[in-house]
Amino acid sequence: PTPAEKLGEYDDGPAETAAIAEALMNDARMGKYVIAQEAWDCIWEELIQHKKGPITIAVRPGYEHLYEEYNFSFDMLFEMIDELNRLISKYSSDEWKTKPTAIRLVEILTEHRASVEKELEEIHTGKRKL
Repeated sequence: PTPAEKLGEYDDGPAETAAIAEALMNDARMGKYVIAQEAWDCIWEELIQHKKGPITIAVRPGYEHLYEEYNFSFDMLFEMIDELNRLISKYSSDEWKTKPTAIRLVEILTEHRASVEKELEEIHTGKRKL
């Protein structure tokens, strides 16, 4: 699952939410706006488990499989991988590699690159049609 999907999962959601909140708390510009840590799990439960947040594409009737039906072209997938490689390389460099936000970003980008590579392989093997 993608990081965004992990937010909605019962196993990974609270930890992913905490990771985002901690990154924001450690940012001098944003830290003062982050709610108290004691409320994070409660907010996650209300938004995800009790679905009290805004309506998203994932919960709209008839739209559950919208993203599954969309296919990027072979060329677009290659461009995505090139851009992901560029960003991973940039944020893994000496200038960034000690910053927690950059470390997390590289993890997310690496996960996403794997999903794009999987999609490319599915097209190449004929499992997925364009």
